Amino acid sequence: MATRVALAPPMVAVASVAVLLVVCAAASVAGQGQLQVGYYNKTCPAAEQIVRNETTVAIGSSPDLAAALLRLHYHDCFVQGCDASVLLDSTPNNTAEKESLPNGSLRGFDVVARVKDQLEKACPGTVSCADILALMARDAVSLARGPSWPLEENRFLPGETMASVVAAARAAAAVVLLLAVSTTAPSADAHVVIGAYNKTCPQAEDVVLKEMTAIVAKSPDLAGAVLRLFSVDCFVGGCEGSILLDSTAGNTAEKDAALNQGVRGYEVVDAIKARLDAACPGVVSCADTLALAARDSVRLTKGPFIPLPTGRRDGNRSVAADVALNSPPPDANITDIIALFAKKFNLTAKDVAVLSGAHTIGKARCSTVSPRLYNFGGQNGASDPTLDANYTATLRGQCKPGDNATLVYLDPPTPTTFDADYYTLVAGNKGLLSTDAALLLDTTTSAYVASQANATAPATEFFADFATSFVAMSKLGALTHHNGEIRQVCSKVNPPTSSQLSNAAAVPGGLAVSLALAVVALVLKL
Repeated sequence: MATRVALAPPMVAVASVAVLLVVCAAASVAGQGQLQVGYYNKTCPAAEQIVRNETTVAIGSSPDLAAALLRLHYHDCFVQGCDASVLLDSTPNNTAEKESLPNGSLRGFDVVARVKDQLEKACPGTVSCADILALMARDAVSLARGPSWPLEENRFLPGETMASVVAAARAAAAVVLLLAVSTTAPSADAHVVIGAYNKTCPQAEDVVLKEMTAIVAKSPDLAGAVLRLFSVDCFVGGCEGSILLDSTAGNTAEKDAALNQGVRGYEVVDAIKARLDAACPGVVSCADTLALAARDSVRLTKGPFIPLPTGRRDGNRSVAADVALNSPPPDANITDIIALFAKKFNLTAKDVAVLSGAHTIGKARCSTVSPRLYNFGGQNGASDPTLDANYTATLRGQCKPGDNATLVYLDPPTPTTFDADYYTLVAGNKGLLSTDAALLLDTTTSAYVASQANATAPATEFFADFATSFVAMSKLGALTHHNGEIRQVCSKVNPPTSSQLSNAAAVPGGLAVSLALAVVALVLKL
């Protein structure tokens, strides 16, 4: 009788793959110290998230890379251990492993290199190529709907020493310290931290990235919309989700202010928040949902990955009148704008120029540019003479007089790619908004525009600067710890609980407070 071979059930097969990967990952490596889970928690706390995000983007573009990365890790581990030797190129005096006949069809080297590049920007000299490959293989399995598991780290590259690791750790510690102290508002924002949800909702950033990947793939323009939504939130009352609140019968909220009529992306935040609450009910705030979605908007449009501190809570004030008070007046010049950013937000002229670079993606309503086309300086029919004549003609073809609804690209040549092309447009008098053109009228901002417009290398400097300024902006007025709340619905303040009402009545003046809370509850139901 022929012997029957029993096929392993899917879960057994999946578990076997995971066990094999763990065994492979623990294989001897050159000069290795003790492997441990969370090895980079202190020296590069964002390491695993960066690897996960980059691997998600790569596999999202080419699904077959999941198998390629898994195979690449196997081939590395079974020749001298998991030491990334398979990644080394041949030299005139040596033919490397990758050039051997059995390895001729290996792929994924370029993806590993891209991940390494992002990690070096975040934590220079800290994460080994061996660990990067191991983490990517683990994530490839998870992204292909397989299991995920804690992975031990601390593999060294051939030739590394503990001295080099210590030096790298010191460099990474400096980066972490910079993130911790570069607060930009005198509130509790110093307490936002990298990985705030690591214990309470470890999959939070993955959920946001997965949802944003699907959303941007379907509607690329929403990347710019979400990025703008976040900046609009941060510059009025801080990054506490106030822009998301709906108006009520007794209050007109920020989102309904005249200056915010072109703001979009609310439904994106609601969709992601629903996914987060399904995974971790009541844990992740709307403010952090928006912040992470904006961060991922940049990465998904080929911009830099930004390790972002989290832990923001949601505010409960949203007043339309606050928008104008925190925005440059219509007749403001660049000096006024820089002064406003310095006084209210503790941001520099360079920050103004760098954050303006967000206009490299997204759209603006014709109503924002029409004054430059048809009523410049209050003169009917006059156009802005500083705007390129050919560009003026193009815009007039897109935005007819009185058209307030049509959307036009901020960066027409590369409208859905986060790059430095925006600065080339501004330098050539093709900045869409008046605030874009204003950058040319200040010494500091114009110098930055010129440096980026004339840069011969890829947008490396701009990407690094944007990451720094973005993190600074993201800390503005952040509510943390017991300040604020975790909204159940991003468009509504939570109704007061019975314990809040009883606690309010128990303190001096508590009766008035409890009555006020009751009134709030009543208004919320209108």
